Amino acid sequence: MNQYSFVFPLLIVCLLLIGKIIDRSNENKKISLSNLKKIQSPEQPEALSWLQHNHSKFPALAGNRFQSTLAAIKFVERLYAQGAKQVSIDNVYQEDWRIQEMGGPYADSLIITLPDTKNERIEIFKVVNQEYKKEGLGSIADTKQEQLALWWD
Repeated sequence: MNQYSFVFPLLIVCLLLIGKIIDRSNENKKISLSNLKKIQSPEQPEALSWLQHNHSKFPALAGNRFQSTLAAIKFVERLYAQGAKQVSIDNVYQEDWRIQEMGGPYADSLIITLPDTKNERIEIFKVVNQEYKKEGLGSIADTKQEQLALWWD
């Protein structure tokens, strides 16, 4: 045995670990929202309640955007304060390993049901367009759509 005989077994272990991480990142992935208008389904829980009851040790919503679940709660509260009829969670990842390791499910999208009044819609679109700007995207116009989707991951 030479001084490098430990390298091969160590390399195998590293490759196995990387393979496991890649498998997990693809487990139960959903297709991202490509359309900003989406019909609400029963699988989309109300966001404020879902966030408040989520026990994840990490941000439960869009970890690349919100540093904590509390920050996500404040964002959802802001949408409601501006007049959103409802804010729902979409793209929920709730694999067994995630619940065990993180303490709760994770989501990367919100569906905003827009208000009917012009002034409230203007305020919601200001908030949404601020998010688009942070993500390096152009703004979105009010075309009388019923819902908007925000997706961060």
